[in-house]
Amino acid sequence: TAARDKVFFLGPMKTGTTSLSKLFTERGYKTCHGECAGETWSTMTHAHKADSKSLRDHDAFMDHGDHTDFEWLNQTYPTA
Repeated sequence: TAARDKVFFLGPMKTGTTSLSKLFTERGYKTCHGECAGETWSTMTHAHKADSKSLRDHDAFMDHGDHTDFEWLNQTYPTA
């Protein structure tokens, strides 16, 4: 399978993230909805850990996106 560009939803929780997670899962994305792999994905963006399990092993991210380091995400994942 070809690698996918990552998708980051930068809005807060309670903005349709459960529906987005379901939609992307149905389309074959491996989603991270808040916490995955024992990590909160938004926290990993502040730690600048692109090699974290949550960021490495998932394609689409939602919930708590308003808590991310969005500038780091843009630099690290320019095709997202």
